[in-house]
Amino acid sequence: MMDSNAVKRYSSLLTPAWNRLPPRLREVLRRRLRKKAAPEALPEALRERLDSVGFSTSTPDTSPAIYDCFAALADSGVLGDYYEFGLWQGYSFCVAQAAASSAGRTEPQFFGFDSFMGLPPLTGPDAESREFKAGDYAGSFEEVVSNLNHFGVDWERTHLVKGWYDHLPGSAAHVATKMGPAALVLVDCDLYESTVPVLQFVRDRIQPGTIVMFDDWNCFDRSDDMGQRRAFGEFLDENPEWKATPLLSFGWHGQAFTMQPVSGRRPEESRPSGVEV
Repeated sequence: MMDSNAVKRYSSLLTPAWNRLPPRLREVLRRRLRKKAAPEALPEALRERLDSVGFSTSTPDTSPAIYDCFAALADSGVLGDYYEFGLWQGYSFCVAQAAASSAGRTEPQFFGFDSFMGLPPLTGPDAESREFKAGDYAGSFEEVVSNLNHFGVDWERTHLVKGWYDHLPGSAAHVATKMGPAALVLVDCDLYESTVPVLQFVRDRIQPGTIVMFDDWNCFDRSDDMGQRRAFGEFLDENPEWKATPLLSFGWHGQAFTMQPVSGRRPEESRPSGVEV
């Protein structure tokens, strides 16, 4: 059985070859990978529970990365809630509850946000992309609830928000009073136009040590002018009181950052980039 470090090591070796593939071929391969089961890096008991629900995932490396992030939060002592944007079938959302328990965390509330209609029409800088299309990753609200029930989530701490992200915070008004500072945020909504309102929504919930995971960081051929890279770069330029330090990469696609305040900075000050390399 490969541990999570081995999974990451092999994934990093394959990344350059993946990036050289034509976009259309990459999309075909992604669609086939969606049928993969949970990676071996996950605990056996959790894999069995996920298999029992009949889950699939297009990004199997994200799940062990969630475990790594909760372990990092336990080491740093940062407390707070879990926010996930882009649920699809609810796979990683269930993994997050298991990972929090594994790390001995009992305080997080778990908030899942999704349109439950798949991706919106592609607009803005991502409009000409062939990597995604409207309706990708659609999963009905009822299907996700059924999966979470089958998995056995703790509904006392589980909150689902239905709606397009540009309707936030209105669509989340019914759970707003339950939302606390963010410990871990998983941004898995693929597109620039979706990521921008998500980051605006979580801005006031970021605290020193918050970890933000981008599941689609390396899409669009790693272009800083498209997708999540562009959205996060603009967010940091607009919020210069925060800097983002790379924490870990996962798979060919993902990157996690730790957020920390910039000493002596005020919100109105600017800087070229908040991402430390």
